[in-house]
Amino acid sequence: PLLPPLSHIYVPMPDANRILRAIKVRLPSAYETYQHIMDLLESISGTPTTYNSVRGDINLLINWSWLVAQKDITDLTITDFNRFIDFCNRPPEHLVSKFSASLVDDKKSDDTYIEINSLWRPFVNRNLPHEYKRTESSLKVQLSNLSNLYTFFEDMEYSFKNPAAIALRRLSSNYKNQLKQDRSELNDKALSSLQLSYLLKSVESLAKETPEKYERTRFLIYFLVFCYPRISECSARAGYSPVMGDFEQHRHFKSMKTYFTFYIPFSKGNKSRKVVCSPILIEALIRYRRHLGLSDLPVKDEMTPLFVRHRAPAKGREANKVDANLGSDQIATLVGHAYNHAADILEKDGYPVDAAELRTYTTHNLRHTGISLDINSGRSIRHIMLDAGHASEATLRIYESNRVEYRAESILVKDQYMSDFLTDHVIG
Repeated sequence: PLLPPLSHIYVPMPDANRILRAIKVRLPSAYETYQHIMDLLESISGTPTTYNSVRGDINLLINWSWLVAQKDITDLTITDFNRFIDFCNRPPEHLVSKFSASLVDDKKSDDTYIEINSLWRPFVNRNLPHEYKRTESSLKVQLSNLSNLYTFFEDMEYSFKNPAAIALRRLSSNYKNQLKQDRSELNDKALSSLQLSYLLKSVESLAKETPEKYERTRFLIYFLVFCYPRISECSARAGYSPVMGDFEQHRHFKSMKTYFTFYIPFSKGNKSRKVVCSPILIEALIRYRRHLGLSDLPVKDEMTPLFVRHRAPAKGREANKVDANLGSDQIATLVGHAYNHAADILEKDGYPVDAAELRTYTTHNLRHTGISLDINSGRSIRHIMLDAGHASEATLRIYESNRVEYRAESILVKDQYMSDFLTDHVIG
């Protein structure tokens, strides 16, 4: 066992530390991967059943990947993952027990030290000596748990592969049908232009019908698309809470025209940055501030929360405070509701596939959407890189959309070139 049980989540594991040090010699990225895994486990520690299930499946994966496949889990392919599934379907006998034993030896452990129970095994077969078999449902749960791990990696912009999700899709549908549906753009992280247009129309309609509830959602969607922050950069957390004063007005020295930036003081890698804001975003900001009864533009150092709560929380640091910022869970809920409402309209208008896809998206997909739109608009790659908070232009390649619609638009450039060529060299 390389990951601690929930009862000892913050207690060092000497054996795990020793193994990690040895693995790091061969796989330098393993330690950073481990830290991200622990961040995920900490984020779900409030739900013991989920924690135990996820911890067990991740523990199996990192053991197999690091010790058997000799790869970090971020480098696994779908072929590797199929080998992992086979391993779990037919585990070695010495890893199987007839009964479920506690991971921790309570008699030898305390609040500062973990002693692993010598009877613990990662697999249980209550039908021994008959062959170990697991149900399809348990395999689906395992792949779902591991897919969520890779999704967490994506949200943290640590890794952008998800072999578990691919394995789950191929498992849960007819193989021939899967081949027909297996298009590269199904894995695209950005919303299509159709999905985006319906999303923007949806929040516009909701805000018009019920402004007291949905004006905030409208501005949130515009902010996520046109400023493309990570969710941690626009939600309240310990030590950070975005405010209206983070929008700053500047003036060009030569033209004397004004422009705005949004300041993000704490970003990935503890870096700060200023994102240049489009006029469309500033118009959305002005509309939202007018709804709140504020001046059109923020004043210097204004501390009004960026996304105010409509109801005061019952507990926590900001209990009974209405004008407090939204946390990441609340923002994700608002975005999810907007997706579902737009998906309902898409489905009603005869786009069931686009609707079903939109329902699976997360807040992070809007970051991909905003960056992809910037790239396809022809904007300077370096400028996009700086606004996105990336260390290199190469990182932006993950945001280059594979969607056919963008290539269909760009084909007009070649068409114009060839028309001129034919006029000059063939027809003429």
